[in-house]
Amino acid sequence: MRKMISGLVHGAKPALVLAVLVAVVGATGTAWAGKGNSGNDNKGKQDSAVVADQTTKNSSFGDKAESGDKSDHAAFVKAWFKKHPKHHKPKPGNGGGGSGNGNDGSDSYGVASVWVSRGGSAATAWATYSTLLGSPVGDNTGGVFRFTCSTANAPCTVALKAAVLSDSPDPGSVYPRVLIYKQDYNVGGPEVYCEYGDGSTGSAPLAVTPQAPTSTPVWSAVPVNIGGSDDCGLAGPAGDVNQITVPAGYYDVKSTFVFLP
Repeated sequence: MRKMISGLVHGAKPALVLAVLVAVVGATGTAWAGKGNSGNDNKGKQDSAVVADQTTKNSSFGDKAESGDKSDHAAFVKAWFKKHPKHHKPKPGNGGGGSGNGNDGSDSYGVASVWVSRGGSAATAWATYSTLLGSPVGDNTGGVFRFTCSTANAPCTVALKAAVLSDSPDPGSVYPRVLIYKQDYNVGGPEVYCEYGDGSTGSAPLAVTPQAPTSTPVWSAVPVNIGGSDDCGLAGPAGDVNQITVPAGYYDVKSTFVFLP
């Protein structure tokens, strides 16, 4: 390299020498830059790997903390609690009607039960229904069940009861309806209408004093008005009655209870 440069200096024009020197230095500098960049490239690759590794770790952490994932988790929790209501803590301020939820934010319920007595034994609850209170137009609950009144156990009785479970002192009221169908106990055959009753006293709602929420409420008898006759075949009382007396048979009892604010 020195001989080539020396020859150029002694035998060439200054302009040409300058051009050759620029080319040589440029080529040599490019080689040096390439060698230097090779080291930098390795370092750059290491930095990229570190950055990539850090990015992966940050993404993993971000997946656990991002608000979008929190929303998904919240939706899952909400769905789970919906399927497992007994684990759900009541929300404050739910409802708030006259027979609605208490002032402390706990939920209030209207509960009703249909009691049956057979063979003169003490009446027992054959069906119990419940509804959350708070709708401004009233809350409904009820259902259907069947019981058998055998010839040996006849006559049998059907009675309605209700309670309002709330920490609120405001009284509630309940409007009952009961429809009874009968199938002959001895010969079977079709099921026919037996009795209908509604209202309470004079077909009006019954006022119910609230009590603290409990799984063993103190039930209030809910009279129903069955009109001018006992239609199930017995010469029982008519009008407002606390129970409906029925002869032997298979009975389907359909009842609804409207809890009014």
